Amino acid sequence: AELARGTLVEVFFQAIDRYAKGDALRARVDGAWRSISHSDLEERVRHLALGLESLGLERGDRIAILSENRPEWAMADYAALCMGALDVPIYATLPPNQVAYILRDSGARYIFVSTAEQLAKIEEVWADLPSLERAIVFDEVETTDPRVVQLEAVLALGRDRPEADRADAFRERASRAAPDDVATILYTSGTTGRPKGVKIGRA
Repeated sequence: AELARGTLVEVFFQAIDRYAKGDALRARVDGAWRSISHSDLEERVRHLALGLESLGLERGDRIAILSENRPEWAMADYAALCMGALDVPIYATLPPNQVAYILRDSGARYIFVSTAEQLAKIEEVWADLPSLERAIVFDEVETTDPRVVQLEAVLALGRDRPEADRADAFRERASRAAPDDVATILYTSGTTGRPKGVKIGRA
């Protein structure tokens, strides 16, 4: 089959239209496999991107992802791409001090974290991260910290936006990304010193 062409955003939308299946993503939850369709995936990505904008994230801002492999990781990545933010993936196995270095070096304003365990890493070093404003948690966690927001709350913010159901308009805006725009800052393992951020383009 011919490979999709274009920016990462365009390839994402092409995949949504081309396959349109009931199992774009699958995950094991409470011992059972659950599927997310292509149409549901696009809708969640749109609502998440709009929700991030409602929280104040802007085009060109850095947003980190500290998570194991799971559907929410992909949604966070696609949402960042669609709104023009740069995501910064962080290995879920890194200790707090190494996570803190990457967050400081990249200047991340927000971070997605998967679990209470990953959130604890951020809480341990947050005082030394002046640029980090919010943590968005995939799992439900109990916290009184106003800087910590549940993923579902961000999705709800996006659903409440007037443009939430205007899929075509959202696609048009998201597809303005240029091939030379930076999509991701990927940090090296640091085997030759401090980890170094490598800029990955959108095409």
